[in-house]
Amino acid sequence: CTTDRFRAAVAENPVTNLVSMFGTSDVGRHLLPRSLAADPLDDLSPYLRWSPLFHAARCHTPLLFVVGERDHRCPPTQSFELHSVLRGLGRTSELLMLPGSFHAGSMLGAPAVRLAQDEALVQWMEQWLRSVEDERERG
Repeated sequence: CTTDRFRAAVAENPVTNLVSMFGTSDVGRHLLPRSLAADPLDDLSPYLRWSPLFHAARCHTPLLFVVGERDHRCPPTQSFELHSVLRGLGRTSELLMLPGSFHAGSMLGAPAVRLAQDEALVQWMEQWLRSVEDERERG
């Protein structure tokens, strides 16, 4: 979301803060040190460099977070952190919590939850893309 290339974006079960992900995800303590070639207890620099949270000031794209309430792979707190920071910066950000959903809830969860997620995605994109169509018709 650090580009003006898109009118809107959706982040499903994102990782936004690699430092907190290390301690809260069911795979964080094992996956991240291997992936980043550093343990955050010894070297925080790659965790800070690659965490979207620490680049939030450059984010201007309206962003919808979709998270599973019971996601242990990418905990909902990952979305809460960036959503809160974006809102504090005056950016457009919304958060949809899928009740009872795990990591793949938008694909494998209860039909009612998947339908609500699909409807929210369509509504979000229509809201932001409709303004582009309106501009074209006026211009």
